[in-house]
Amino acid sequence: MLIGFAIFTGATFNLAKYAVHYFSPASAAAWRFGIAALVMVLILGLQKQIKSKTIKNHWKMYTLLGIIGIFGFNAFFFLGMQYTSPLNGALIMGTNPLVTALFAYFILKNPTTKQQMLGISFALVGVILVLTQGSLEIIQTLSISKGDLLILAGNLCWALYGVLGRKYLKGSSSMETTTYTMIVGSLCLVILRKPIQRQQIRLNLWNKDT
Repeated sequence: MLIGFAIFTGATFNLAKYAVHYFSPASAAAWRFGIAALVMVLILGLQKQIKSKTIKNHWKMYTLLGIIGIFGFNAFFFLGMQYTSPLNGALIMGTNPLVTALFAYFILKNPTTKQQMLGISFALVGVILVLTQGSLEIIQTLSISKGDLLILAGNLCWALYGVLGRKYLKGSSSMETTTYTMIVGSLCLVILRKPIQRQQIRLNLWNKDT
């Protein structure tokens, strides 16, 4: 199962790069998590885990995490993939466990070992090398790829999603948390998708006129 997760995660970056050639970032993200949310609701229903009491007790945190983790992460991720390579995106997102460890240290007060700190240091150096392409000139001028920064922002959203969920949703199962935050995030992505489509239509009409 872990090997399968690694394969699907690795394929995500290449497929996302392909998808943004045909869809807007908001549309690609909305379709991705809209379909996933429907599947998760179906699975939750088949397992008879849909509980109104759980939703009532945690709806505020579901909403917040859906906005941060699903909407925020995907909006930044797909937008960033328009301007950077799948390799850069994968390398930056590869530091997510370490970014999560940092958030867990400050928010959950989880102790961090020397080995973890050493790993975090190496990861941060790696991210800097990726963002600057190892160029001292880029470091001096702070000329960093827009896409890399957007992917990094998405990385921060995803790490924060995991840590806040562990702190405030102890009475919610992982299936419930994933399903309800996906629903919230998908709705936000659909709402974002409509004005972007209208803006793109106006831009296309303006280009034709000129």
